[in-house]
Amino acid sequence: LIIFANAVSIGNFIRLGRPPILLGWALFLILFFYLIKYINTELPKTSPLILPLVTALLILTHYIFAIFALIMFLSYFIISKWKDKIKLFIAGILSITLSSFWLIPFLLNLKNSTIPSFLQGQIIIRHIDKIGLLNNIMLILVPLSLLFLYWIYSKQITKKEKIFFIPILILSSLFLLKLTAFTPILNTIAHDHYVILFIIFISYFIVSIDYKKINKNLSRLIKISITLMTISSVLVTIFYTTWFTIPNDQVNTDIQKLLPSINDTYFIGGFVTEIAYGKAYYSYIPIYYNKTGVYGWYYEETTPEYNKMHETLRKANADEDCKTTLEYMKILNSTNYLAYDDKCTFMIEKCNQKNYIKSGDACLVYIA
Repeated sequence: LIIFANAVSIGNFIRLGRPPILLGWALFLILFFYLIKYINTELPKTSPLILPLVTALLILTHYIFAIFALIMFLSYFIISKWKDKIKLFIAGILSITLSSFWLIPFLLNLKNSTIPSFLQGQIIIRHIDKIGLLNNIMLILVPLSLLFLYWIYSKQITKKEKIFFIPILILSSLFLLKLTAFTPILNTIAHDHYVILFIIFISYFIVSIDYKKINKNLSRLIKISITLMTISSVLVTIFYTTWFTIPNDQVNTDIQKLLPSINDTYFIGGFVTEIAYGKAYYSYIPIYYNKTGVYGWYYEETTPEYNKMHETLRKANADEDCKTTLEYMKILNSTNYLAYDDKCTFMIEKCNQKNYIKSGDACLVYIA
């Protein structure tokens, strides 16, 4: 529950609709506990069969799991004997072979994708004001919790176990200091994925610590902190994580009737979020009608200059400033204004745009 029912996981797996990521974490847990089980013993003879299958499936779910699986392999590699090192090497080769039908084309086309340039790790630095106070607190609290719990747990484990956790300690320290944002490969991974990875290790430390062997006050502090963090996570999920939009069928039907008439770059001038989700239309229209919108899901993928222009347009439209709205629609090469109810009135009557199509209370205005 700590891993899959926290606010970060709910936001990722359910609200954003990422079942491959959910599957990836389920598979990662298999790899995690499999290697943890054999820290102080040799890998079984079946490991060159089990490890490649799990790791290949991890690679196929999302590229971030290839990186996280490599961290787990490294953790075990540095503590294992040569016999186990060879098993790990064979498992790695077989994993790549099994996933090669996807992995090779992926690597060959990587330079043509947005992954190398879309440095998700830098979002928390460049847009620290946009990710919110609760996110900023979480990004400090989670890696700190991992380091603190390891410090306690390290007093109860063998030297091999201590060494096993060195890679994740280094990674969490880099993340805490925001250095993952400037580390090649690591800077392509979004902060949410790191947080879930750290929560897995935190959960392991929580259930593995022998609380009878530590100071009573410290033990009480940990238990109270866990309780408070659990309650806080539930409260954040209820009051902060955005709820699903339950669409109003009639409103969305009216809007969808207008979509085939879009003939140029469009700007969504305003829907009521509770009944029609604008961002969903920014995804739906390009897929089904092959039309370009002035905006979309990922503001991080475009330039700061473009974001500034769009923000000016968005604010002018919200303030019903005709002159600036029309000016920036022209700057952003948009001549189609898609809106609902009062924003239709704003554009048609206040801005004197008479070339339009209406469907119920929805409208598509062709900007002159």
